[in-house]
Amino acid sequence: MNEKQALLIELLSLHPVIVWGLIIIDGILCAGEFLSLGLSYALSIIISIIFGFFTFFVQTGCGDDFGTAFSKSVVVCLIMLTPLSILSLLYMVLYNSRNQKIK
Repeated sequence: MNEKQALLIELLSLHPVIVWGLIIIDGILCAGEFLSLGLSYALSIIISIIFGFFTFFVQTGCGDDFGTAFSKSVVVCLIMLTPLSILSLLYMVLYNSRNQKIK
């Protein structure tokens, strides 16, 4: 893993529940947007905001201060709002590669 990948993981440092939720929910929303030809994008916006609130509360429970937890929740919302779930899959690959290097 190069230094840029490690920096991204350390910068976000999301809880594993958030990472798995991001992958699953983003995949479901992406499939819905694809099948409805973009008509369900309004629903995706609402769900990403709700998941952003969930991310905020989980990260504050993990010890992040208000500013850090808020910025992480905004990043998660933006990742979920991308038309494809490529960003969440990329984060998952980077997250797993980091965990395998530590062990």
